[in-house]
Amino acid sequence: MVIPTRRSTAEAFQILLSHAFGDAGSPYLVGTISDCLKGVLSYPNVSADLVESSFNTTAVISSNITAEALTAAATTNNDIDDPVVAFKSLQYALFTTCFVEVLGGIFFLLNACYIVGDKNKCDRIVASAAGE
Repeated sequence: MVIPTRRSTAEAFQILLSHAFGDAGSPYLVGTISDCLKGVLSYPNVSADLVESSFNTTAVISSNITAEALTAAATTNNDIDDPVVAFKSLQYALFTTCFVEVLGGIFFLLNACYIVGDKNKCDRIVASAAGE
């Protein structure tokens, strides 16, 4: 709640902050998340390549992969331009906006608990300023 004489300034400040944090930073954040997911999503392709290259072995290759091999596979596959992996990683990265919207809804509901009290405070401030 903002007193009437400060509402236009508060609205301008709110728009500035929402664009600064939302519109300006979100493409970079979604791209970063997508790039991180490319390594995870392309890992099954690497294990399939390992299985194909060691076709004559009877052991399960995926259980023998070490953490170093997983890290190496993730870093090398970030350079591979597989359109399916790129699509899936971007799709999953964009799903994070759903969680942000749910978080925003939770904050909205929390603020709704205080709206009546804040409105009464604002009315008292306006009435005291008018009475002076």
